[in-house]
Order: sequence, then structure tokens, then C-alpha cells
Amino acid sequence: MMKFLIFLTLLLVGGWIIEYLLRKTFNVKKNGYIYKPINLLHKRLEWTLLGLLFISIILFSKYTFLIVLLYLVILNLFRGFMEWLFARDKREYIITLLFMIIYLLFVAITYFLFVSFDFIPPFH
Repeated sequence: MMKFLIFLTLLLVGGWIIEYLLRKTFNVKKNGYIYKPINLLHKRLEWTLLGLLFISIILFSKYTFLIVLLYLVILNLFRGFMEWLFARDKREYIITLLFMIIYLLFVAITYFLFVSFDFIPPFH
């Protein structure tokens, strides 16, 4: 359990450092700590995705880890697309899509490192 907590701490600190470096490299300003949708359509579709997440978890509770992972991928792809489509000049979509790739790698590493300790249920 201690190894897992140390790994999560390193993951969070590494995420902050990577975000800082990416924002500095691509000259993208941070707009606050809470994500703000681009427009009303974006907001409504994100809420719809969230509703689908809860329904999917209720219907397919055996696959909760996989459903949440898939939701995060779809959400970040959608956010990246909306940012690219409606706010291309801010270049926030670059950070969103790169972070999705980085976190997918971290999730894969975490799964393969800690699945044997039953912290994360294996896929069935």
C-alpha cells in the first residue's frame, strides 16, 4: 500500500511539472484551476457524457475501471476537439490532448505495476 501511495504522489507532482513545462513550451496560459467549457453546446455535451458514465457504471458495475478509463479518454478527446474547433488561438487543445496521452501511459503503468496487489481490479 505504501508503494502505491508513493507512486500516486510522484504521479501528481510529475503531472504538475509536466503541465508547467508544456504550458511554457507551447506558450499556453492557464485560465484558472476549474475547467470552463468553451460554449453552451460544449457544456451540455459534457454533462450528457457524465450522465452516460453514471448510467454505464450502474448497468455494467463489473467493468467500472474500464468504463471510467474509457470515459476519461472520450472526455479529453471531446474537450480537445471543442477547444481546437472554437478556441484554436488559445492552443489549450495541445495541453489537453498531450495530457490525455500522458495519463493513459501512467494508467497503463499503474495497472501493470499494482494489479497483482489487488488495488485495481483486473479486467474480466
